[in-house]
Amino acid sequence: MRMSTFKGRFVVKVDSSGKFDFPKEWRPLVAKDRSFYFAPTRCDDVFDLTPKKLYDMEVGLLEALAKDNNVGDIASAYKDESFEAYVDKEWQMHIPKAILKSIGAKDEISLLGALRKIMVSK
Repeated sequence: MRMSTFKGRFVVKVDSSGKFDFPKEWRPLVAKDRSFYFAPTRCDDVFDLTPKKLYDMEVGLLEALAKDNNVGDIASAYKDESFEAYVDKEWQMHIPKAILKSIGAKDEISLLGALRKIMVSK
């Protein structure tokens, strides 16, 4: 059985409170807990919107990598730059102002399906 993935590109409006409508096409892919994390990437103007389960796996891999290679606490740095987010009952999600500023966006953002996660940019 093939795993469902986030595909496509959506430009969504961000209201004055920082909320945007989660795309209808992706709603069936949202886990029951509706939890995501806005996580840093290697690009200053892009964040990943990662489902919680995948985010937790990534943190675990970073912790193992740090332990095995004695490279410091890279998992803590990753977590410190991440923001927890939820899709509410009205299918809206809040994007923190720090992320909007980081990606250089004000009232709209681009969501790009990147298979198991979503890339967020201006």
